Order: sequence, then structure tokens, then C-alpha cells
Amino acid sequence: MPETYGLNVFYFIPQSGALHSNMHALKEWIGYWKEK
Repeated sequence: MPETYGLNVFYFIPQSGALHSNMHALKEWIGYWKEK
């Protein structure tokens, strides 16, 4: 998994409002890729 892919995730996640929700979604996204 390329490092730039992780950076793109942070780039596309909105930085306003639902930060907690975004972190939860990010953890689920990472968990999804770790299963592969």
C-alpha cells in the first residue's frame, strides 16, 4: 500500500465539523484494507 494513498485520505477528508466522525470512518477504512 503506497504511502501517498494514506496522504490522499487525509486530503479528501473535510477538516470542518465532524472530525470525530471522520476519524471513525478513517479507522474503518484502514481496517478494511488490513483485511485484504
